[in-house]
Amino acid sequence: MFPFLSKFSFLRKKPKIIMVSGKNASLTEALILPSLREFFKVTLLESSIFSRNEILKNEILISCLPENFRARKFNFWVKHSFLPIFVVTNLSDIPAEDIAFASKKDECVIKLAKLMPPFSYLILNYDDETVREIGDNLNVRHLTFGFGENADFRATNYHIDENGINFKLNFKGNVLPVWLRYLFGKKYVYAALATLAVGTVLDLNLIELSQNLKDRKGISGKGRVLRGFKNSLILDNSKISSISSVREGLNILNEIGLQKKEREFWQGKKIAVLGDVLGVGKYTIEAHETLGESVAKVADMLLAVGERAKFIAEEAKIKGMGNGAVFQFYDTSKAASFLKAKINRGDIILVAGSAEMKMEEIVEALEDVSSSPTSEK
Repeated sequence: MFPFLSKFSFLRKKPKIIMVSGKNASLTEALILPSLREFFKVTLLESSIFSRNEILKNEILISCLPENFRARKFNFWVKHSFLPIFVVTNLSDIPAEDIAFASKKDECVIKLAKLMPPFSYLILNYDDETVREIGDNLNVRHLTFGFGENADFRATNYHIDENGINFKLNFKGNVLPVWLRYLFGKKYVYAALATLAVGTVLDLNLIELSQNLKDRKGISGKGRVLRGFKNSLILDNSKISSISSVREGLNILNEIGLQKKEREFWQGKKIAVLGDVLGVGKYTIEAHETLGESVAKVADMLLAVGERAKFIAEEAKIKGMGNGAVFQFYDTSKAASFLKAKINRGDIILVAGSAEMKMEEIVEALEDVSSSPTSEK
Protein backbone atom coordinates (compact mmCIF):
# COMPACT_ATOMS: atom_id res chain seq x y z
CA MET A 1 0.00 0.00 0.00
CA PHE A 2 2.83 2.37 0.83
CA PRO A 3 4.39 2.30 -2.69
CA PHE A 4 0.93 2.59 -4.25
CA LEU A 5 0.08 5.74 -2.26
CA SER A 6 3.47 7.25 -3.09
CA LYS A 7 3.04 6.60 -6.78
CA PHE A 8 -0.54 7.90 -6.75
CA SER A 9 0.60 11.13 -5.04
CA PHE A 10 3.47 11.43 -7.49
CA LEU A 11 1.13 11.06 -10.48
CA ARG A 12 -1.14 13.81 -9.14
CA LYS A 13 1.56 16.33 -8.16
CA LYS A 14 4.26 15.46 -10.71
CA PRO A 15 7.15 17.09 -8.82
CA LYS A 16 10.48 17.83 -10.44
CA ILE A 17 13.23 15.37 -9.57
CA ILE A 18 16.99 15.77 -9.65
CA MET A 19 19.20 12.69 -9.55
CA VAL A 20 22.95 13.07 -9.02
CA SER A 21 25.43 10.31 -9.74
CA GLY A 22 29.14 9.76 -10.27
CA LYS A 23 32.29 9.73 -8.16
CA ASN A 24 31.69 13.27 -6.87
CA ALA A 25 27.91 13.02 -6.51
CA SER A 26 27.90 13.85 -2.80
CA LEU A 27 30.02 16.99 -3.28
CA THR A 28 27.74 18.13 -6.09
CA GLU A 29 24.57 17.47 -4.12
CA ALA A 30 26.12 19.43 -1.22
CA LEU A 31 26.01 22.55 -3.42
CA ILE A 32 22.79 21.88 -5.34
CA LEU A 33 20.58 21.12 -2.33
CA PRO A 34 21.20 24.24 -0.16
CA SER A 35 21.36 26.49 -3.21
CA LEU A 36 17.95 25.41 -4.51
CA ARG A 37 16.44 25.66 -1.03
CA GLU A 38 16.78 29.42 -1.36
CA PHE A 39 14.21 29.30 -4.19
CA PHE A 40 12.10 26.15 -3.82
CA LYS A 41 10.77 23.63 -1.33
CA VAL A 42 13.35 20.90 -1.75
CA THR A 43 14.16 17.68 0.09
CA LEU A 44 16.96 15.14 -0.17
CA LEU A 45 15.77 11.56 -0.54
CA GLU A 46 17.73 8.77 1.08
CA SER A 47 16.45 5.97 -1.16
CA SER A 48 14.89 5.26 -4.54
CA ILE A 49 11.41 5.10 -2.93
CA PHE A 50 9.89 8.54 -2.54
CA SER A 51 7.50 8.75 0.42
CA ARG A 52 4.02 10.24 0.03
CA ASN A 53 4.80 12.89 2.64
CA GLU A 54 7.96 14.01 0.84
CA ILE A 55 6.14 14.19 -2.48
CA LEU A 56 3.27 16.29 -1.13
CA LYS A 57 5.43 18.76 0.81
CA ASN A 58 8.10 19.56 -1.79
CA GLU A 59 8.42 21.02 -5.26
CA ILE A 60 11.70 19.29 -6.03
CA LEU A 61 12.98 15.89 -4.89
CA ILE A 62 16.74 15.28 -4.98
CA SER A 63 18.36 11.87 -4.85
CA CYS A 64 22.11 11.33 -4.52
CA LEU A 65 22.59 7.92 -6.09
CA PRO A 66 25.00 5.32 -4.69
CA GLU A 67 27.60 3.89 -7.04
CA ASN A 68 25.78 0.60 -7.60
CA PHE A 69 22.17 1.78 -7.81
CA ARG A 70 19.57 -0.05 -9.92
CA ALA A 71 18.40 2.14 -12.77
CA ARG A 72 15.07 0.36 -13.19
CA LYS A 73 13.97 1.48 -9.69
CA PHE A 74 13.80 5.03 -11.04
CA ASN A 75 11.88 4.18 -14.19
CA PHE A 76 8.46 5.20 -12.81
CA TRP A 77 9.73 8.46 -11.31
CA VAL A 78 11.55 9.71 -14.42
CA LYS A 79 8.64 8.81 -16.70
CA HIS A 80 6.06 10.67 -14.61
CA SER A 81 7.99 13.63 -13.21
CA PHE A 82 7.12 17.05 -14.64
CA LEU A 83 10.87 17.64 -15.15
CA PRO A 84 13.44 14.91 -14.46
CA ILE A 85 17.06 16.09 -14.33
CA PHE A 86 19.98 13.66 -14.22
CA VAL A 87 23.37 15.10 -13.21
CA VAL A 88 26.45 12.96 -13.89
CA THR A 89 29.66 14.24 -12.32
CA ASN A 90 32.44 11.86 -13.34
CA LEU A 91 32.89 8.13 -13.69
CA SER A 92 36.64 8.18 -13.09
CA ASP A 93 38.38 9.84 -10.16
CA ILE A 94 41.85 9.11 -11.49
CA PRO A 95 43.92 11.36 -13.79
CA ALA A 96 45.65 9.71 -16.73
CA GLU A 97 49.02 9.60 -14.96
CA ASP A 98 47.45 7.59 -12.11
CA ILE A 99 45.56 5.10 -14.26
CA ALA A 100 47.30 2.18 -12.56
CA PHE A 101 45.31 3.00 -9.42
CA ALA A 102 41.94 3.30 -11.18
CA SER A 103 38.90 1.15 -10.42
CA LYS A 104 36.26 -0.14 -12.85
CA LYS A 105 33.88 2.54 -14.12
CA ASP A 106 30.30 2.38 -13.03
CA GLU A 107 27.90 1.64 -15.89
CA CYS A 108 24.68 2.19 -13.92
CA VAL A 109 24.43 5.82 -14.99
CA ILE A 110 24.33 4.88 -18.65
CA LYS A 111 21.37 2.58 -18.06
CA LEU A 112 19.48 5.32 -16.23
CA ALA A 113 20.28 7.87 -18.95
CA LYS A 114 18.65 5.57 -21.49
CA LEU A 115 15.47 5.58 -19.40
CA MET A 116 15.20 9.38 -19.43
CA PRO A 117 12.23 10.68 -21.48
CA PRO A 118 12.67 13.35 -24.20
CA PHE A 119 11.38 16.17 -21.96
CA SER A 120 14.06 15.53 -19.32
CA TYR A 121 17.58 16.95 -19.04
CA LEU A 122 20.99 15.36 -18.72
CA ILE A 123 23.64 17.55 -17.05
CA LEU A 124 26.98 15.99 -18.01
CA ASN A 125 30.63 16.51 -17.09
CA TYR A 126 32.23 17.50 -20.38
CA ASP A 127 35.78 16.79 -19.20
CA ASP A 128 35.07 13.10 -18.56
CA GLU A 129 34.91 11.56 -22.02
CA THR A 130 32.73 8.64 -20.93
CA VAL A 131 30.23 11.00 -19.29
CA ARG A 132 30.29 13.44 -22.21
CA GLU A 133 29.33 10.67 -24.62
CA ILE A 134 26.32 9.53 -22.57
CA GLY A 135 24.09 12.06 -24.32
CA ASP A 136 25.09 10.90 -27.79
CA ASN A 137 22.36 9.13 -29.76
CA LEU A 138 19.79 9.69 -26.99
CA ASN A 139 16.55 11.57 -27.64
CA VAL A 140 16.96 13.78 -24.57
CA ARG A 141 18.06 17.36 -23.94
CA HIS A 142 21.47 17.76 -22.36
CA LEU A 143 23.92 20.41 -21.13
CA THR A 144 27.59 19.98 -20.37
CA PHE A 145 29.89 21.57 -17.80
CA GLY A 146 33.64 21.65 -17.26
CA PHE A 147 36.89 23.38 -18.16
CA GLY A 148 36.87 22.14 -21.77
CA GLU A 149 36.52 24.75 -24.48
CA ASN A 150 33.25 23.34 -25.84
CA ALA A 151 31.47 22.85 -22.51
CA ASP A 152 28.14 24.69 -22.29
CA PHE A 153 28.97 25.86 -18.77
CA ARG A 154 32.70 26.47 -18.89
CA ALA A 155 35.03 27.54 -16.07
CA THR A 156 37.98 29.80 -16.88
CA ASN A 157 40.42 31.88 -14.84
CA TYR A 158 40.38 29.34 -12.01
CA HIS A 159 42.19 30.72 -8.97
CA ILE A 160 42.62 29.55 -5.37
CA ASP A 161 43.98 31.42 -2.38
CA GLU A 162 43.26 31.83 1.34
CA ASN A 163 39.83 33.23 0.42
CA GLY A 164 38.71 30.08 -1.37
CA ILE A 165 37.95 29.51 -5.06
CA ASN A 166 37.40 32.13 -7.74
CA PHE A 167 36.59 31.40 -11.37
CA LYS A 168 34.61 32.80 -14.27
CA LEU A 169 31.56 31.09 -15.72
CA ASN A 170 31.27 31.29 -19.50
CA PHE A 171 27.77 30.52 -20.78
CA LYS A 172 26.29 31.52 -24.15
CA GLY A 173 28.76 34.37 -24.58
CA ASN A 174 28.19 35.75 -21.08
CA VAL A 175 30.89 35.83 -18.40
CA LEU A 176 29.98 35.68 -14.72
CA PRO A 177 32.40 35.71 -11.74
CA VAL A 178 31.87 32.93 -9.17
CA TRP A 179 33.36 32.86 -5.68
CA LEU A 180 33.33 29.84 -3.32
CA ARG A 181 34.93 31.29 -0.24
CA TYR A 182 34.91 28.23 2.04
CA LEU A 183 36.07 25.61 -0.48
CA PHE A 184 39.11 24.48 -2.43
CA GLY A 185 39.77 22.08 -5.28
CA LYS A 186 38.49 21.69 -8.82
CA LYS A 187 35.89 19.16 -7.68
CA TYR A 188 33.91 22.03 -6.18
CA VAL A 189 34.28 24.03 -9.39
CA TYR A 190 32.61 21.13 -11.21
CA ALA A 191 29.95 20.97 -8.50
CA ALA A 192 29.28 24.71 -8.83
CA LEU A 193 29.06 24.45 -12.62
CA ALA A 194 26.58 21.59 -12.32
CA THR A 195 24.53 23.65 -9.85
CA LEU A 196 24.47 26.60 -12.24
CA ALA A 197 23.40 24.32 -15.09
CA VAL A 198 20.57 22.87 -13.00
CA GLY A 199 19.54 26.41 -12.02
CA THR A 200 19.35 27.38 -15.67
CA VAL A 201 17.07 24.43 -16.44
CA LEU A 202 14.87 25.57 -13.53
CA ASP A 203 14.78 29.15 -14.92
CA LEU A 204 16.72 30.69 -12.03
CA ASN A 205 18.66 33.92 -12.38
CA LEU A 206 22.33 32.97 -12.76
CA ILE A 207 23.58 36.10 -11.00
CA GLU A 208 21.43 35.39 -7.95
CA LEU A 209 22.42 31.74 -7.96
CA SER A 210 26.14 32.49 -8.26
CA GLN A 211 25.93 34.92 -5.34
CA ASN A 212 24.11 32.25 -3.37
CA LEU A 213 26.93 29.79 -4.04
CA LYS A 214 29.48 32.06 -2.33
CA ASP A 215 28.55 30.88 1.16
CA ARG A 216 28.12 27.18 0.46
CA LYS A 217 30.18 25.14 2.92
CA GLY A 218 30.40 21.78 1.20
CA ILE A 219 31.08 18.58 3.11
CA SER A 220 33.16 18.46 6.26
CA GLY A 221 36.54 16.90 5.57
CA LYS A 222 36.31 17.23 1.79
CA GLY A 223 37.92 20.35 0.38
CA ARG A 224 37.04 23.00 2.97
CA VAL A 225 39.05 26.11 3.85
CA LEU A 226 39.11 26.68 7.61
CA ARG A 227 40.78 29.16 9.93
CA GLY A 228 43.14 27.67 12.48
CA PHE A 229 44.41 29.12 15.72
CA LYS A 230 47.31 31.62 15.57
CA ASN A 231 45.78 32.86 12.30
CA SER A 232 46.81 29.72 10.46
CA LEU A 233 44.98 28.35 7.42
CA ILE A 234 43.70 24.75 7.27
CA LEU A 235 43.02 22.94 4.00
CA ASP A 236 40.69 20.23 5.29
CA ASN A 237 40.77 17.08 3.16
CA SER A 238 40.58 14.82 6.22
CA LYS A 239 37.95 12.49 4.72
CA ILE A 240 39.20 12.09 1.16
CA SER A 241 39.37 8.70 -0.53
CA SER A 242 41.93 8.85 -3.33
CA ILE A 243 45.57 9.45 -4.10
CA SER A 244 44.65 12.06 -6.71
CA SER A 245 42.71 14.08 -4.10
CA VAL A 246 45.77 14.20 -1.83
CA ARG A 247 47.94 15.21 -4.74
CA GLU A 248 45.56 18.00 -5.69
CA GLY A 249 45.66 19.20 -2.09
CA LEU A 250 49.45 19.30 -2.21
CA ASN A 251 49.34 21.29 -5.45
CA ILE A 252 47.02 23.81 -3.82
CA LEU A 253 49.23 23.97 -0.73
CA ASN A 254 52.10 24.88 -3.02
CA GLU A 255 50.06 27.37 -5.06
CA ILE A 256 48.77 29.33 -2.07
CA GLY A 257 52.24 29.58 -0.61
CA LEU A 258 53.70 30.91 -3.85
CA GLN A 259 50.99 33.54 -4.19
CA LYS A 260 51.50 34.75 -0.65
CA LYS A 261 55.26 35.00 -0.93
CA GLU A 262 54.96 37.00 -4.13
CA ARG A 263 52.74 39.46 -2.29
CA GLU A 264 55.14 39.49 0.70
CA PHE A 265 52.29 38.82 3.04
CA TRP A 266 52.34 35.14 3.87
CA GLN A 267 55.50 34.13 5.69
CA GLY A 268 54.29 30.96 7.39
CA LYS A 269 55.36 27.37 6.88
CA LYS A 270 53.63 24.96 4.50
CA ILE A 271 52.77 21.84 6.49
CA ALA A 272 51.44 18.56 5.09
CA VAL A 273 49.66 16.25 7.55
CA LEU A 274 48.95 13.07 5.62
CA GLY A 275 47.32 9.86 6.78
CA ASP A 276 46.96 6.49 5.09
CA VAL A 277 45.01 6.41 1.84
CA LEU A 278 43.07 3.16 1.80
CA GLY A 279 41.63 1.22 -1.09
CA VAL A 280 44.67 1.40 -3.35
CA GLY A 281 45.26 -2.35 -3.13
CA LYS A 282 48.47 -3.78 -4.53
CA TYR A 283 49.69 -0.30 -5.45
CA THR A 284 49.74 0.86 -1.81
CA ILE A 285 53.50 1.33 -1.52
CA GLU A 286 53.97 2.98 -4.92
CA ALA A 287 50.96 5.26 -4.43
CA HIS A 288 52.14 6.54 -1.06
CA GLU A 289 55.68 6.96 -2.35
CA THR A 290 54.41 9.24 -5.12
CA LEU A 291 52.88 11.42 -2.42
CA GLY A 292 56.18 11.53 -0.56
CA GLU A 293 57.90 12.74 -3.71
CA SER A 294 55.29 15.49 -4.12
CA VAL A 295 55.51 16.54 -0.46
CA ALA A 296 59.26 17.04 -0.74
CA LYS A 297 58.68 19.57 -3.52
CA VAL A 298 56.08 21.74 -1.78
CA ALA A 299 56.11 21.38 2.02
CA ASP A 300 58.38 22.68 4.78
CA MET A 301 57.16 20.05 7.24
CA LEU A 302 55.52 16.63 6.96
CA LEU A 303 53.56 14.70 9.56
CA ALA A 304 52.83 11.16 8.34
CA VAL A 305 50.09 9.35 10.29
CA GLY A 306 49.56 5.60 9.96
CA GLU A 307 51.19 2.36 8.81
CA ARG A 308 50.96 3.15 5.10
CA ALA A 309 51.91 6.79 5.52
CA LYS A 310 55.40 5.71 6.56
CA PHE A 311 56.08 5.21 2.86
CA ILE A 312 55.23 8.90 2.33
CA ALA A 313 57.74 9.84 5.03
CA GLU A 314 60.48 7.56 3.73
CA GLU A 315 60.16 8.82 0.15
CA ALA A 316 60.07 12.46 1.29
CA LYS A 317 63.38 11.95 3.06
CA ILE A 318 64.86 10.27 -0.01
CA LYS A 319 63.77 13.26 -2.10
CA GLY A 320 65.52 15.76 0.16
CA MET A 321 63.41 16.56 3.23
CA GLY A 322 65.60 16.46 6.31
CA ASN A 323 64.86 14.41 9.42
CA GLY A 324 64.01 17.63 11.26
CA ALA A 325 61.16 18.27 8.85
CA VAL A 326 59.61 14.77 8.71
CA PHE A 327 57.71 13.24 11.62
CA GLN A 328 55.83 9.97 11.83
CA PHE A 329 52.90 9.06 14.08
CA TYR A 330 50.49 6.17 14.50
CA ASP A 331 47.99 8.09 16.63
CA THR A 332 46.05 11.19 15.53
CA SER A 333 45.85 12.68 19.01
CA LYS A 334 49.64 12.59 19.43
CA ALA A 335 50.08 14.08 15.97
CA ALA A 336 47.62 16.87 16.83
CA SER A 337 49.35 17.69 20.12
CA PHE A 338 52.75 17.77 18.44
CA LEU A 339 51.56 19.96 15.60
CA LYS A 340 49.72 22.39 17.85
CA ALA A 341 52.99 23.15 19.60
CA LYS A 342 54.76 23.70 16.27
CA ILE A 343 52.27 26.02 14.54
CA ASN A 344 53.16 29.67 14.13
CA ARG A 345 51.15 32.61 12.87
CA GLY A 346 50.37 32.32 9.17
CA ASP A 347 51.17 28.62 8.65
CA ILE A 348 49.24 26.79 5.90
CA ILE A 349 48.28 23.25 6.91
CA LEU A 350 46.95 20.55 4.59
CA VAL A 351 45.27 17.68 6.46
CA ALA A 352 44.39 14.70 4.26
CA GLY A 353 43.75 10.99 4.57
CA SER A 354 41.07 8.34 4.26
CA ALA A 355 38.04 8.72 6.53
CA GLU A 356 38.98 5.56 8.42
CA MET A 357 42.11 7.31 9.70
CA LYS A 358 40.01 9.90 11.63
CA MET A 359 42.24 12.75 10.47
CA GLU A 360 39.36 15.12 11.28
CA GLU A 361 40.47 14.86 14.93
CA ILE A 362 43.60 16.79 13.95
CA VAL A 363 41.51 19.42 12.17
CA GLU A 364 39.25 19.79 15.21
CA ALA A 365 42.28 20.28 17.48
CA LEU A 366 43.70 23.03 15.26
CA GLU A 367 40.53 24.83 14.13
CA ASP A 368 39.57 28.30 15.32
CA VAL A 369 35.86 27.55 15.78
CA SER A 370 34.99 31.20 16.20
CA SER A 371 35.88 32.02 12.59
CA SER A 372 35.35 28.77 10.62
CA PRO A 373 32.07 27.77 8.95
CA THR A 374 29.92 24.88 10.12
CA SER A 375 29.00 22.15 7.68
CA GLU A 376 25.70 22.13 5.81
CA LYS A 377 25.66 18.34 5.84
